[in-house]
Amino acid sequence: MKLFGTSIIIIFKKGIIGSLSTVFKMAYIIIPIMIILEIIKYFGMIDKITSIFSPFLKKIGLSYKATFPLLIGVFLGITYSSGVMLDSIERDELTNKEITLILIFLVVCHAIIEDTFIFWLLGSNFFILFFGRIIGAILITGVFSKLIKEKEQIREVYFK
Repeated sequence: MKLFGTSIIIIFKKGIIGSLSTVFKMAYIIIPIMIILEIIKYFGMIDKITSIFSPFLKKIGLSYKATFPLLIGVFLGITYSSGVMLDSIERDELTNKEITLILIFLVVCHAIIEDTFIFWLLGSNFFILFFGRIIGAILITGVFSKLIKEKEQIREVYFK
């Protein structure tokens, strides 16, 4: 059977080979990231890493407690971050503002290493993609942080 002059078997074969190639490229990136995360957990380096990034994130309205869920999302993705965020929310460690700001940041900049390497392997410019996403996330989150702060100040003045 032919579809547009090409055998359907050939189309499926190329599709399967292309898909498997992409899966192996992704595994080549994801597996080392997961190993590194386990090493970081094992040696108790999470607090040290959080302490390094926390002062910078404070400038866009995020507390020390919000740093870890954000970093997990930035480096490992939204799925992993959501579990950490839910845990932090259950323990009352995050404000509504921080939850909102983390989500805004992660919309632009999640799984930065994994996604950047995958798109780099597919032909994108690594540096533009990596730094563009980080800078974009910081700027957008900073703007929303200021807007939320202004809204809170207005609410305090008029609704005491």
